[in-house]
Amino acid sequence: MGSGEYADWLARNSGHIRNMHISENSQELKFPEAVSTHTDEYDCYDFFYLNDEDYVDDPEFYFGGPDRKIRATDSVADLAL
Repeated sequence: MGSGEYADWLARNSGHIRNMHISENSQELKFPEAVSTHTDEYDCYDFFYLNDEDYVDDPEFYFGGPDRKIRATDSVADLAL
């Protein structure tokens, strides 16, 4: 999921979706109104959702993770192996 990096909207080095729009029965594209996020492996993956309240023009969703628990269980030396 993503680039193997935790979600980081400042460095923009993780997987991301920008300019999200929804097409309903009409041809008009709309922004998603009710968005929620969930992960069942919070040590492996994380995410950021930015919307107009976060001073961005269009909604942005950043996601990613290294697909293993490194935050609390592995040391830096273990990651170099």
